[in-house]
Amino acid sequence: MEDPQIDAFDSSSDDEAPDEVGVASTRHERVAQLKSIQKANREKKEEEREHRRRRNEMFLLQKERKLQELSKRRLPQDVLEGIPAKSSKIIAKDKEQNKVSEEKDSELVDEAKVEEIANRSEGSDGEDEGFDEASTDFIPLGSTNLNIVTANQVSKMQLNSVQQALNFKESRLYNQKHIPRQTTQQRRARAAKKRANQS
Repeated sequence: MEDPQIDAFDSSSDDEAPDEVGVASTRHERVAQLKSIQKANREKKEEEREHRRRRNEMFLLQKERKLQELSKRRLPQDVLEGIPAKSSKIIAKDKEQNKVSEEKDSELVDEAKVEEIANRSEGSDGEDEGFDEASTDFIPLGSTNLNIVTANQVSKMQLNSVQQALNFKESRLYNQKHIPRQTTQQRRARAAKKRANQS
């Protein structure tokens, strides 16, 4: 006696049998699939290269524009070379003198304003005799803290700050007097002393 379930299974499995596929056709499909994947990868890499190239071009253009803007603001090189270089001590003295002259100039301007106000109040004609709008906008020569600095001075200032940083580092690492340093001989001598005191 045959089991009806097994018989039904056999008949249905015959109907659902996979189609026979040749080895050569599957190989061709697989090769075609790999080629398409490689082609997609190449295209993606090419797009990335193109994107990087465009971005680099954009950055270069921005840099050129910025350099052009900076060169427009810069003083001519012959003017910069013609200015004598000053030491930092002379610059500090000049700053002090500028502060003193600014104070004097501001006092003079304040006195001039007081005199103008007094003259206006005394004037009965209603005319502004001797009043000039430019005088109220007067800025004394030494009132600004701007100095012209050559490119060489800027590089020297930067080197000085680098040198200061190195000096700071060396002083913190090697020149600390409050940290007791001792040689091996001193350490051994102290250990021998302790042993002698203990016994």
